[in-house]
Amino acid sequence: MEFAWNNEGSFHHDAQKDLRADYVLANPPFNDSDWGGERLREDARFAYGIPPAGNANFAWVQHFIHHLAPTGMAGFVLANGSMSSNQSGEGDIRQALIDRVHGEFINTNI
Repeated sequence: MEFAWNNEGSFHHDAQKDLRADYVLANPPFNDSDWGGERLREDARFAYGIPPAGNANFAWVQHFIHHLAPTGMAGFVLANGSMSSNQSGEGDIRQALIDRVHGEFINTNI
């Protein structure tokens, strides 16, 4: 597999569309409000709900899950508010992840 810098960003030019990883470990930018989400309303990666255009936290989560293999594992760091925010459908996305993703969830506030 070949990797290169992507000036358009992972959301707008998913250079690894067919990638299904065994492991994903990530620390995405927290609360990114300038991610261009309004252009991705119909994106297949957002199977658990459309993330708010003003905050990319749950766009990143769904991007990572989309790229996991069926038995893959992921770990990522998010802003503290990601686990409690109910703005713009974030609570619904979080609930859909819990209801439909087969796996374990661990939440720690360190």
